[in-house]
Amino acid sequence: MTIDPTVLQNASPLAFLLTFLGGIVTSIGPCNVAMIPLVIGYGGGGGAQLTRRRSFVLSLTFAIGLALTFMGLGLIASLVGGLFGGATRVWYSVVAVVCLLIGGQENFWICGAARLKEDLTA
Repeated sequence: MTIDPTVLQNASPLAFLLTFLGGIVTSIGPCNVAMIPLVIGYGGGGGAQLTRRRSFVLSLTFAIGLALTFMGLGLIASLVGGLFGGATRVWYSVVAVVCLLIGGQENFWICGAARLKEDLTA
C-alpha cells in the first residue's frame, strides 16, 4: 500500500490519523523505558485497591494524554519549523550553541560533583 504524500500536506483526517499512529509507534522505544515506573504507579493507583476496570481506565487516559501531548508538541514544532526553518540558516547555529551550552552545563555538574566528593572524602 502506497500513500500519496500530497494527501498528508492538507489537513485531512488521514493525515491526523497517520500522525497520531506515528506518535504511538514512536513512543514504543527504549527512550521511554524510564517512564515504565510512572505508568505502573499511575495505573496501580499508588497502592490503593483498584478494580481491573478502573486500572484500565486510568492507564488508557494516561496513554491518551501522553499521545495528545506529544501530538501537540509535534504540531507546534512543525509550525515553528515551517515559519523559521525556510527563511534563514541561522537556526542551525542557534541549535548548535544551545546543544553546546547544555553539554557544557552537564559536564560542569559532573566534574563539580566529582570534585565535591573528593573534597568531602579527603
